[in-house]
Amino acid sequence: KTPEYFIPENGVALYPNPSKSHEVFVSFDLLESKYVTVGIYSLTGKNMFQLSPSVYPPGENTLFISTEGLASGIYLVRISMEGEIFTE
Repeated sequence: KTPEYFIPENGVALYPNPSKSHEVFVSFDLLESKYVTVGIYSLTGKNMFQLSPSVYPPGENTLFISTEGLASGIYLVRISMEGEIFTE
């Protein structure tokens, strides 16, 4: 089940953060279908995990990401959508 969370003004959320488990949820809102790339980064900017680029439908999209093998801590999510980049 997807946890309760708040999607901020930029339309991107990473929950839980800091991550204490081996799973996180990334949520983002789209006004129209878009080609999206999602990456998880350390606070130093190191790319820790990258999902294969995919087309997502309009509305709220929530992705489950296994963080098995990553240390507990604070991470950034970077979402690239056809020329737009959002980091949370």
